[in-house]
Formats: sequence, structure tokens, C-alpha cells
Amino acid sequence: MPKRKHKKRPTPEPEHGLGPEHGLEGEQEPEPEHGLESQQEKTTMELAEIITRAKEQLTALHPLPVSGVVSAAQKEDGWHVTIELVERKSIPDTQDLLGVYEAVLDDRGSILRYQRKKMRRRSDVLEETES
Repeated sequence: MPKRKHKKRPTPEPEHGLGPEHGLEGEQEPEPEHGLESQQEKTTMELAEIITRAKEQLTALHPLPVSGVVSAAQKEDGWHVTIELVERKSIPDTQDLLGVYEAVLDDRGSILRYQRKKMRRRSDVLEETES
């Protein structure tokens, strides 16, 4: 295999406009790290992230395909995400049996508990209820 030649990247000029001839080289302010520090600052997750985490964790517990996300809301005890999983595939698909699951996640997206609320056929009308 031929060896690859690597080009040196040009060194960026200091923002203050003074180079090594002024004795200020290397005195730039350090940039904040984007790893651990930003993770600690970000303790709550966005709604889309919560939904993704809920689907991943629920399907890890029940290896069933996700049909859809019915609802997601933040409440006092955590994020409540209602997800439909295909419990039994049928032909025609309007006769699929869907399990309606509610998962409760903490602010970091870890599942605290889940429960199957009901079963329904895909063709049934889903009734909205306040909980």
C-alpha cells in the first residue's frame, strides 16, 4: 500500500492580533470542553429526545414494532409518553392488535416505569382521555 502524505494544517492567528513577537502566544482563553461539562449543564432533555428514548427502552423490554406515539407530556413525576406497539400483525393491517403503553421517564430520559394501558385494533377509534 502506498503511504499517504499528510499536510500540516495552518496555525490560526490569535484573535487579539498579537503574535509571538509580543510575548502573548498561548495566552488565549481556553475554550470550554463540550463533553462532561455540557452534559452536566443539560439535565433535562428535549421532547423529541424523550420520545426517542422512550421508544428505544420500551422496545428493548418488548421487542415489538412501534406503530406510533400517541402522546407525550411532562408532569410532576416525570415525562409520560404513550406509545402503540404492534402486538399481533394481521391481514388486512386494519385488524392489527396494538398495545397502548404508557412509559414514565425521568428528566434524563431513563425509564422509571411502564404499563400497558389497553389493547385495541388498529381500525378502532382511539379515545382521548385526561389522566
